[in-house]
Parts: sequence; structure tokens; C-alpha cells
Amino acid sequence: MDISEDNYKIIKLFEIEFYPGPLTMILPCTTKLPSVVTSNTGFVGIRVPNNLNALNLIKKCQVPIAAPSANKFGHISPTRKEHVLEDFKDCQENIYVLDNSDLPNIGIESTIIKFDFEKKQINILRPGYITKDKLENFLKSKNLNFKVIEDIKYKKIGDILNSSGELITHYA
Repeated sequence: MDISEDNYKIIKLFEIEFYPGPLTMILPCTTKLPSVVTSNTGFVGIRVPNNLNALNLIKKCQVPIAAPSANKFGHISPTRKEHVLEDFKDCQENIYVLDNSDLPNIGIESTIIKFDFEKKQINILRPGYITKDKLENFLKSKNLNFKVIEDIKYKKIGDILNSSGELITHYA
């Protein structure tokens, strides 16, 4: 799937404004990626974490890193190293967690948005630190004629999910 030059410029504006930080952008996948990365959807989630250790790891690897959230399915998203260790305390394997002590204590997960370039809208799939108001103010400041849609319908296990964080148990 190709992204037009104009849409690419919009994505770059979002990167400049929100990266590194707590925003995940779901975008059309323009290259051949393994299905485990795209879940056979034709889309890929992109996020640049605001964590010095993670950024150094990415820089050292010199490739994008595909990684799941550090919590068990349906559990509350971790925002601190201690949350990850608690969620996996019964795991028989060694758990290594990058130190996140350089982070501000935001205490809320990343916002997940999905671009619909044809409809000129951005759908909030998971609310988080970057609010609908912040997104709308940014779009207005850049004179981008996109509508932000926040119509969250929480689901139960067994339902088809569009994004992590859609399960009601995720916010228990």
C-alpha cells in the first residue's frame, strides 16, 4: 500500500510533534513485513518510546524493533518497570526489563491512533496520554483538515480487536 507524498508529510509532522513519546500511529504498511508484525492487516503500528535506554538500544541495533507490550493479555498496561515484574512474577523464565527511571511518571499508556487518509480522519483506538483535544489542537495549528474520532467500544475476550487496550479488563 502506498502513502502519497502529502500523507507522508502529515506523518512526518506527527513524528516531529509527538516523538519520542506516548503516541502509537497505525499506518498502512508500505513494505513487506512479516505477518507477525502486521497481523495480516496491511497496517503497522509505529511508536518511538521516550526512554533513553530504549532509544540507545534502537540506535545500536540500527533497525526498527518490533515488540509487544510488557503485560499479559487483558491485563492493565504497565507504566513502570515494577509493574512488568509484578505481572510476570510467576514466570519460570528470566525477565529482563529496560530501566525506565529516566521517564517522567506519566502513569498512563500511549494513545493509539489510526489514520484514514481517504476520509481525512484519525481514529483513536486506545485513549492515553495524548488526548483528543491535544490531537485536534495540533491539527488546527498545522492547518490540517482532519477530523479526530474517539468512539471507544470496549470489548470482551473473544471479540475481534482492532488495537491493544480495547478489552474492558485492560482498564480494571
